[in-house]
Amino acid sequence: ARPKARNVIPVVEVMVAHAPPNFLYPYQGTVPEFSHSTAFAVEGHLLLTNAHCVAYATHVQVKRRDQDVRFAAGVVCIGYECDLALLAVPDAAFWRGMGEPITFLDGLPAPGDGVTVLGFGQGGDNLCTTKGVVSRIDVQPYPWARGRGF
Repeated sequence: ARPKARNVIPVVEVMVAHAPPNFLYPYQGTVPEFSHSTAFAVEGHLLLTNAHCVAYATHVQVKRRDQDVRFAAGVVCIGYECDLALLAVPDAAFWRGMGEPITFLDGLPAPGDGVTVLGFGQGGDNLCTTKGVVSRIDVQPYPWARGRGF
């Protein structure tokens, strides 16, 4: 019997050490903070995550759901205004068998369209999945881009 092929979802866990600066005492070191978040594989062997998840990062690692290995990653670019960042993982072993990267719609979803949300939330090490529908689409000011020198 042939084993079933596993469908590898291109979502990964991101583990980050942050060292936010102390602007009052710029030459004083700060105590690192640690966080974990989610990223998705996109075209060009890049990962898309949120900017606030990798802000002031000193060390970034990523881990696939189907592997126990952590891979070093680097921040390629960061957009605080849109809260998005791209990460690169140079190790080819990370990308082997990853599956197809996610694709984006040309426009916005319509109210009532079905959505599935995937992510590594707080309080656990497993991928969380939630299904729902788009109830509304707003444009809101993003506070992370305001008043932080970005």
